[in-house]
Amino acid sequence: MALRIDVTTRVHSLGLPEAVVRLVGVLDGATAASAQKAFAILATERPRLVIIDLERLDFLDSRGISALLLARVELTKGGSDVFLTRLKPPIRRVLDLVRVLPSTAIFASIEELDAYLAEVQRKARNEDA
Repeated sequence: MALRIDVTTRVHSLGLPEAVVRLVGVLDGATAASAQKAFAILATERPRLVIIDLERLDFLDSRGISALLLARVELTKGGSDVFLTRLKPPIRRVLDLVRVLPSTAIFASIEELDAYLAEVQRKARNEDA
Protein backbone atom coordinates (compact mmCIF):
# COMPACT_ATOMS: atom_id res chain seq x y z
CA MET A 1 0.00 0.00 0.00
CA ALA A 2 1.18 3.53 -0.68
CA LEU A 3 1.63 6.67 1.34
CA ARG A 4 0.68 10.11 0.06
CA ILE A 5 2.12 13.14 1.80
CA ASP A 6 0.39 16.48 1.33
CA VAL A 7 2.12 19.54 2.80
CA THR A 8 0.39 22.90 3.04
CA THR A 9 2.16 25.97 4.41
CA ARG A 10 0.41 29.09 5.63
CA VAL A 11 0.41 31.66 8.39
CA HIS A 12 -1.53 30.38 11.40
CA SER A 13 -4.34 32.50 12.82
CA LEU A 14 -1.96 33.36 15.68
CA GLY A 15 0.51 34.82 13.16
CA LEU A 16 3.01 31.95 13.23
CA PRO A 17 4.38 30.24 10.10
CA GLU A 18 2.73 26.84 9.99
CA ALA A 19 2.92 23.64 7.97
CA VAL A 20 0.14 21.08 7.87
CA VAL A 21 1.33 17.62 6.83
CA ARG A 22 -1.43 15.17 5.87
CA LEU A 23 -0.39 11.52 5.74
CA VAL A 24 -2.71 9.37 3.64
CA GLY A 25 -2.45 5.58 3.43
CA VAL A 26 0.15 3.41 5.15
CA LEU A 27 3.25 4.47 7.07
CA ASP A 28 5.36 1.33 7.34
CA GLY A 29 8.72 -0.12 6.37
CA ALA A 30 7.97 0.34 2.68
CA THR A 31 6.98 4.02 2.98
CA ALA A 32 8.92 5.32 6.00
CA ALA A 33 11.90 6.52 3.92
CA SER A 34 9.70 8.75 1.75
CA ALA A 35 8.09 10.22 4.87
CA GLN A 36 11.50 10.87 6.42
CA LYS A 37 12.62 12.62 3.23
CA ALA A 38 9.50 14.84 3.18
CA PHE A 39 9.96 15.79 6.83
CA ALA A 40 13.68 16.51 6.27
CA ILE A 41 12.79 18.92 3.46
CA LEU A 42 10.17 20.56 5.67
CA ALA A 43 12.70 20.95 8.49
CA THR A 44 14.86 23.14 6.22
CA GLU A 45 11.93 25.56 5.90
CA ARG A 46 11.76 25.98 9.72
CA PRO A 47 8.01 26.49 10.21
CA ARG A 48 7.14 27.52 13.77
CA LEU A 49 4.23 25.05 13.95
CA VAL A 50 4.03 21.65 12.28
CA ILE A 51 0.67 19.93 12.43
CA ILE A 52 0.74 16.30 11.35
CA ASP A 53 -2.80 15.34 10.37
CA LEU A 54 -3.30 11.57 10.62
CA GLU A 55 -7.02 11.46 9.84
CA ARG A 56 -6.42 9.44 6.67
CA LEU A 57 -3.52 7.30 7.90
CA ASP A 58 -4.78 3.71 7.78
CA PHE A 59 -1.82 1.76 9.20
CA LEU A 60 1.31 2.45 11.24
CA ASP A 61 4.08 -0.02 12.13
CA SER A 62 7.34 0.32 14.06
CA ARG A 63 9.20 1.83 11.09
CA GLY A 64 6.39 4.36 10.68
CA ILE A 65 6.60 5.22 14.38
CA SER A 66 10.35 5.69 13.97
CA ALA A 67 9.74 8.02 11.02
CA LEU A 68 7.37 10.14 13.12
CA LEU A 69 9.84 10.25 16.02
CA LEU A 70 12.74 11.21 13.77
CA ALA A 71 10.59 13.91 12.17
CA ARG A 72 9.71 15.30 15.59
CA VAL A 73 13.37 15.36 16.66
CA GLU A 74 14.58 17.03 13.46
CA LEU A 75 11.77 19.57 13.36
CA THR A 76 12.12 20.55 17.03
CA LYS A 77 15.89 20.98 16.56
CA GLY A 78 15.02 23.63 13.98
CA GLY A 79 12.66 25.40 16.38
CA SER A 80 9.35 23.91 15.28
CA ASP A 81 6.62 22.78 17.66
CA VAL A 82 5.15 19.51 16.37
CA PHE A 83 1.60 18.34 17.00
CA LEU A 84 -0.41 15.33 15.85
CA THR A 85 -4.11 15.73 15.09
CA ARG A 86 -7.13 13.65 14.11
CA LEU A 87 -5.75 10.21 14.89
CA LYS A 88 -8.01 7.25 14.13
CA PRO A 89 -8.58 5.07 17.21
CA PRO A 90 -6.29 2.22 16.01
CA ILE A 91 -3.43 4.65 15.31
CA ARG A 92 -3.96 6.39 18.67
CA ARG A 93 -3.96 3.00 20.39
CA VAL A 94 -0.63 2.03 18.80
CA LEU A 95 0.99 5.31 19.85
CA ASP A 96 -0.46 4.98 23.36
CA LEU A 97 0.88 1.43 23.66
CA VAL A 98 4.45 2.34 22.75
CA ARG A 99 4.33 5.60 24.73
CA VAL A 100 6.64 7.44 22.40
CA LEU A 101 4.92 10.80 22.09
CA PRO A 102 3.90 13.21 24.84
CA SER A 103 0.12 13.38 25.23
CA THR A 104 0.28 17.18 25.07
CA ALA A 105 1.36 16.86 21.42
CA ILE A 106 -1.75 14.92 20.33
CA PHE A 107 -5.05 16.64 19.59
CA ALA A 108 -8.41 15.42 18.35
CA SER A 109 -8.67 18.25 15.82
CA ILE A 110 -6.93 21.34 14.52
CA GLU A 111 -9.54 23.42 16.35
CA GLU A 112 -8.59 21.75 19.66
CA LEU A 113 -4.92 22.51 18.93
CA ASP A 114 -5.80 26.15 18.15
CA ALA A 115 -7.62 26.46 21.47
CA TYR A 116 -4.59 25.00 23.28
CA LEU A 117 -2.20 27.42 21.53
CA ALA A 118 -4.45 30.39 22.31
CA GLU A 119 -4.54 29.38 25.99
CA VAL A 120 -0.74 29.02 26.14
CA GLN A 121 -0.37 32.54 24.76
CA ARG A 122 -3.02 33.94 27.11
CA LYS A 123 -1.15 32.48 30.10
CA ALA A 124 2.18 33.84 28.82
CA ARG A 125 0.69 37.34 28.46
CA ASN A 126 -0.69 37.18 32.01
CA GLU A 127 2.70 36.05 33.38
CA ASP A 128 4.45 38.94 31.63
CA ALA A 129 1.97 41.50 32.97
